[in-house]
Amino acid sequence: MKQLAKFFWFTLAAIFLIEAWLWDYVGGFLRWLYDIIPLAALKAALARGLDKLPAPLALVIFVIPIILLEPLKLVAIWLLGHHHVVWGVVTFCFAEAFTAGIVAFLFDALREKLLSMPWFFKLYEWVLQVNAWAHELVRPYKEKILEEMRELRAWAQEKLAAHGQSPFIRRLVALREQMRRKSKSA
Repeated sequence: MKQLAKFFWFTLAAIFLIEAWLWDYVGGFLRWLYDIIPLAALKAALARGLDKLPAPLALVIFVIPIILLEPLKLVAIWLLGHHHVVWGVVTFCFAEAFTAGIVAFLFDALREKLLSMPWFFKLYEWVLQVNAWAHELVRPYKEKILEEMRELRAWAQEKLAAHGQSPFIRRLVALREQMRRKSKSA
């Protein structure tokens, strides 16, 4: 029973960290996309409009994408249940990534308004604590995986060195070195 509880908490922490990763990277991509859009006047008007919003209305705008995109996950489950595995997985991944990205983007834009509400601020602090807990719970497993990866890399390099006389391996090593030189000069 203790192993099952440990597995449950680890899975919960891993899911949370995947969500946090999506929040960071997809949200970052949307921020980058927003930054390269050459419509300065529109962006300034949008920023002024968001600044004028009262906190409760900012919360509504923050929650709208979640309400609109979460049903896509139900569609994904329906697709999986009807043996459309690829479409179900693609739909779920799209819904997950897009929701996290849009919510992260909106949180950045509305952060000051949202955190001005005491209950939201407490929720935000709790999420930060959960994030720290999840990182701490997953850390030993992550370190073990990285250690195994280093050992696997060392083993592969040893095997390649032992077979270094092969013309194929020599070409492969030369190609790898050429690619490294090109990436350093770029």
